[in-house]
Amino acid sequence: MSKRIVTEIWIYPIKSLGGVRLQSSPVLPKGLAYDRRWMLVDNGNVFMTQRDYPQMALLKLSLDLGNFTIRYNDEKMDLTFEHCNDRIAATVWNDIVEVFEVSRSLSQWISQILGVNCRLVSFPENNPRPVEAEFSINHDHVSLADAYPLLIIGENSLEDLNRRMKEPLPMNRFRPNIVFSGGEPYEED
Repeated sequence: MSKRIVTEIWIYPIKSLGGVRLQSSPVLPKGLAYDRRWMLVDNGNVFMTQRDYPQMALLKLSLDLGNFTIRYNDEKMDLTFEHCNDRIAATVWNDIVEVFEVSRSLSQWISQILGVNCRLVSFPENNPRPVEAEFSINHDHVSLADAYPLLIIGENSLEDLNRRMKEPLPMNRFRPNIVFSGGEPYEED
């Protein structure tokens, strides 16, 4: 059996935007620190994804000296951990979650870039969002991720998948938090 080595650690602070690669990260009950703790919601307070709004790919996130920055071309705005007091009941897949708008100015800036009215909202660490009962071991909770606190993928799994594909897929297509080398394909399942 080959040794497993973590080769990449990623967080996706704003759900459905690009990731930020890290050297290390605290693991919290809901996943890696700052992973999927913010998201964009439309006028109906439904979460937005690049599948429906491909222009979201124009927004880039970076982490410098402990601060997140959202960039668009030469413009940038800081992503704060504060929020205004607008409590919102938002929909993420089949879940209703309580979130808070980060700032009206940031929401307006992003709306202008995307060409659609939206709000940037935060999901406080203490907010509940249970993992589906049939998959939960200890009454686990998740942030704004699709289903589970962490997504772990082995490089050998992707290599095996790509041998079966006409066009190979890059690792970032799966938006993993932790990538590892070694081990058998699909053992992370």
